Amino acid sequence: MLLLQDQGRLIKPAEHQPAFDDEFAPISLGYYTRDATPQELDKSEIQAQLQHLKVPAEIIGQAFTRLNNWQEGRFVSDSWLSLQQFLMQLESAGLTEEELHILAQARLKLAGSCPDSKFEPIEAGLISTTVQEFALYLKAAAAFYAGNFNEAVEGFKSLSQIKTAWVGQIALCMMGRVYLNLAQQGATDSWGLFAKDAINTAQLTNASLAFNAYLTLYPQGIYAASAKGLARKITWLGQNQADLIAVYGSTHY
Repeated sequence: MLLLQDQGRLIKPAEHQPAFDDEFAPISLGYYTRDATPQELDKSEIQAQLQHLKVPAEIIGQAFTRLNNWQEGRFVSDSWLSLQQFLMQLESAGLTEEELHILAQARLKLAGSCPDSKFEPIEAGLISTTVQEFALYLKAAAAFYAGNFNEAVEGFKSLSQIKTAWVGQIALCMMGRVYLNLAQQGATDSWGLFAKDAINTAQLTNASLAFNAYLTLYPQGIYAASAKGLARKITWLGQNQADLIAVYGSTHY
């Protein structure tokens, strides 16, 4: 929710319908996602971009259908906006026309496929360092959305050492997200409800370290606002009331 809030993709239910409340959630957050407005995101522009990169129309159509389906949980960040950002980064990476085509097609095959995301290996003949980095990012992202968190964190960890490229930035931020998911994995009680006392504190610490490392390296980075926002969740999950009060009392957040 915090990631979407940073992108301006959350709306209050009062604009559409009352917030859902029940005995288990007497004070519901009650936020809904919205797609980007035409001014924020032009889907026809993305389609034209993909056509220019010679991605087959059938693959484009299938991906667009999947992206229009309902998404929830961590899957909502696999969106039109993330697809557009990936394509923009590809086009500024100095790749050949063939490399652009292969990587754009690989990304599109993943779009909206959660939780069944599966990365198809890139052709062995494309061995440039940049292609390998983008390919490893896609493989790790597919593992993340498929729930294979240990595989995902290993991929992102290796890419996080890249200090000057977009891939290095997003890999470090994604490491934090993977650890955050690992921290909450299995944190339910006998009724299947969220049990904060069952949080994996070691993984929560790893998440905090990853986001802090990101903010140290990229204080004005693309994902700085998200890293700061997710720090609030980490503090809440860690049940550190003093730190939580400090976080919400600081205008820095």
